[in-house]
Amino acid sequence: MHDSAGQRISPVTASVVALLTFILLSVALRLFSFLPSVIDHDESSYIVIADGILAGRTYQVDYIDTKPPGIYLIYAGLMALFGGAIPMLRLIATLVIGSTAFLIQRAKTRAGGTPAEGFAAGIIYILLTSTWHHWGVAPNTEIFFNLFTILAVWVFLGSGETGSRFLMAGLLLGLGFLIKQVVAFEAAVLTVFLLWTSHREGRTLGSTLGRAAMLTLGVATPFLLSLCYYWSIGHLSDYLFHSFVVPSRYPSSRDFLHYVKFSGDFLLRFLPATIFFVIALRHRSVGRITRELGLLWSAAALAAVLVPGRYFEHYFVQLMLPFSFVAGSFFAIPRASLPAWIRWIRRPTVGYSLLGLLLLTGIGYPALAYRPDDDTPRLIAERVRTHLQAEDEVYAGYHQIVYHLLDRLPPTRYVQPSLTREQRHIQAMRIRIGDELERIVRARPLFLIFDPEDAMEGLVELARSEYETMHRLDDGVMIFERVDRRRSDRDGSTPHAESPDRFRSP
Repeated sequence: MHDSAGQRISPVTASVVALLTFILLSVALRLFSFLPSVIDHDESSYIVIADGILAGRTYQVDYIDTKPPGIYLIYAGLMALFGGAIPMLRLIATLVIGSTAFLIQRAKTRAGGTPAEGFAAGIIYILLTSTWHHWGVAPNTEIFFNLFTILAVWVFLGSGETGSRFLMAGLLLGLGFLIKQVVAFEAAVLTVFLLWTSHREGRTLGSTLGRAAMLTLGVATPFLLSLCYYWSIGHLSDYLFHSFVVPSRYPSSRDFLHYVKFSGDFLLRFLPATIFFVIALRHRSVGRITRELGLLWSAAALAAVLVPGRYFEHYFVQLMLPFSFVAGSFFAIPRASLPAWIRWIRRPTVGYSLLGLLLLTGIGYPALAYRPDDDTPRLIAERVRTHLQAEDEVYAGYHQIVYHLLDRLPPTRYVQPSLTREQRHIQAMRIRIGDELERIVRARPLFLIFDPEDAMEGLVELARSEYETMHRLDDGVMIFERVDRRRSDRDGSTPHAESPDRFRSP
């Protein structure tokens, strides 16, 4: 690689420049998303359950959800190292995206591509994950396990005949599997690709099976270790039930039009990248590994998105990884061999203008969408905090991030409020609402925060019997204060602060 003066740049310098470029672009596009307390309720659960883990609680025992433990352990580790400030956690997720883009470039190079097409692939990945609110801006599990997936692909595509390379690639995929089970699709892709390439290279059956065995062993090891841990504490059945049985029990839409609409939304929303992907996949100048692995990988990732049958946009972040891996090769195709109708986009003036437009859109949209004065959970926390003493507990049947903002742990095992108020969750997870209500009663929270029109069964009756309304928000959410403490406040023992404008007295 050469700089603008024609001087040769060392590979190390080029890599550092690329990594910094990816990170700076990621930060620029996602900077305003650091501000709100809630982008997606799943992220809030990761943070609150991580608080519990740091306080000595056990996931799938003291706090329950349907994901494997990996994402909660990641957040607990990050919070132990860097603190629990939400902007800091969002910054780290942004660094993960920039690092993933860098590894896409490195993997493209190992697949026989040029640094330029690898760089384009990394840029495309950042743009895809940082443009739309629910598609990639929220730090969901896909953001984190994609890093392990692309790192595994980079290791897999390396040179050398030792089985340790395939063992390491498998271990990375196994760690990703502990973040979300759908990484199994990527593990299947690399296994099939390994068998196919070994056959094409004329390897012996023993050599091929040995490689596949090392890959499989690596994938299985982290999961087996997690099984051993939960078995050792006597909760293996709880772990297996909530992580694997429960997800299979949700009703799914299997209507063909559902799949067409779901897939079409992604392909049309990111239409430029879709065009790049299709042309690169079909063009003979693109390397064989990119086309073969990219096609197989994209098909498996799309299957992972569609198999659950549920419409969650962030599922497509898993597909964005192979999508970018292939689409970047569009920029390595000789301009003269491109179809005439798309050739114009390769002109520098057009390309830079489009990139600038995307940057302005990516920065401007969140700047308008994420306004601090519209952050209701943070306003609730500010209002409630003035009344809390060290021993006081709170129940948040609204946004669970309120627990984190108040430095409190939930008095119920089910952190996401929707789990205890929606019948589909209650039935799938076999939740005993009476037991959870009893846990709340025993905790005697000073405040109950929920919408009476959308609340856990029995919660309204509890609020009426032992609480008085403190505030009512414009969207129907109410803050109830325990009667005995409210009366002591009226006697002057605990002064009330002035209410923010977003609240009105009942």
